[in-house]
Amino acid sequence: MFNLAKTKNLDITQFRKDLHSSENYKKLDKTINDLVNRGVFATPTIIVNDRLVYMTNSYEELSRLLEYELR
Repeated sequence: MFNLAKTKNLDITQFRKDLHSSENYKKLDKTINDLVNRGVFATPTIIVNDRLVYMTNSYEELSRLLEYELR
């Protein structure tokens, strides 16, 4: 992870500080809890018009859903 941060010219000292920040862990925990409460348990998860889409991994099904929602 640090090698990637270096290749992106990030401030490594700040990156390390942010990575271990308890405040960031609290934010991450809150975000995860919010997502779980909305029914998001995995990635990828698709949300269309603020509704969770349960997929069958079918391109055709997703295409029909998007066409319907765009009307």
